[in-house]
Amino acid sequence: MSQSLTNSIPTKPLRGLFIMSSILGLKAIGAQIKHCVRQMSNIEPTYLQFDTADYQRHRNWSSLNLWKNRFETAYCIREKVKDIDFDSYDFIFVHGYEMIMGLQEHLAKKSAVLFTDSTDILSHQLLYNQRKTPVNAVKLHLKNAVTRALFQPAINTVDVFMAMSQWCADSLMNNYGVASEKIIVSYAGIDLNLWRPPSARAVNAKKRLLFVGNDFERKGGPFLIETFTEYLAQTCELII
Repeated sequence: MSQSLTNSIPTKPLRGLFIMSSILGLKAIGAQIKHCVRQMSNIEPTYLQFDTADYQRHRNWSSLNLWKNRFETAYCIREKVKDIDFDSYDFIFVHGYEMIMGLQEHLAKKSAVLFTDSTDILSHQLLYNQRKTPVNAVKLHLKNAVTRALFQPAINTVDVFMAMSQWCADSLMNNYGVASEKIIVSYAGIDLNLWRPPSARAVNAKKRLLFVGNDFERKGGPFLIETFTEYLAQTCELII
């Protein structure tokens, strides 16, 4: 790994390559990251956007090459950056956990930051929580073992982790052995300059619960419906 970003105050701005994802809900978080970077006079950013069109553009659909696409995000980002001169940057900022396996060789040579809201093992656990059967328990352990072995080398190349929750930070520490001092828990704040809550409703009005998210089942949708129906239906409104 290269020199730490915090070794000294640079005499000129640090050149950073920000590899940003706009897949699913990451676009809004990416806009907030860019807003923060604009406030930093010692950072000279270059943004590389990764979105759904890149799967069509870079994925090899031939029958002989489908094995490459088992981890298609890693494969596609590797294809997208193959012509980039990484030597011209001081550090790499990656927004999205799934991309690091495709960027491993570059992260190993530069100071690297990973901003993530989850890990593969957390995703596996969320799916298992929906259907806890003996067969699914075996599948969970097998998937965890395989993906841990595949992601561990890439995890080892990252210098700083920005986790969006303590839950994610705990997974990085417990499942991948990441040292706590390398992790910053950033949470998912709301910019009140862009959004402000409405004025308070009448005291006797029902509280309104809002669920927003892709992949309803994996994000706990069935659990939400069950809990709402049993405990909250008389006092709250649920909007999905």
